Amino acid sequence: GGAARWQGSSEGGGLLALALLAYGAAHRRAGRASRLFRRGALAEGRVTAVETDFRTTINDRHPKFLRFTFAAAEDGKTYAGKSQNLPFLDESRWHAGCSVTIAYDPSKPAEHEPDIFGYTAPRRRA
Repeated sequence: GGAARWQGSSEGGGLLALALLAYGAAHRRAGRASRLFRRGALAEGRVTAVETDFRTTINDRHPKFLRFTFAAAEDGKTYAGKSQNLPFLDESRWHAGCSVTIAYDPSKPAEHEPDIFGYTAPRRRA
């Protein structure tokens, strides 16, 4: 009965696998960001653009995200990146040309995260 239907349907298993992969990726990014905000080097970055994520719809709207650049003190190179989607209430605070704190791994500056929520403010004041 039920076992035969389950074995014949790969759709349910595929969706579950996809959901688990998405959860794992989000969990890894959150852990990496938390580590960088607590222990990473900090640099002042510049917002180069505020763009709209037209592939995503949340509450009948498309979220925005930042594109930015920053220079790593360790190697003098300029790196570019993009933020996660911005919270709706914070979208208007960002514009091209404004500064954003970037937390990065000094041994691998390509591993970086913009601090769009102010998590590094206590470190900057210390």
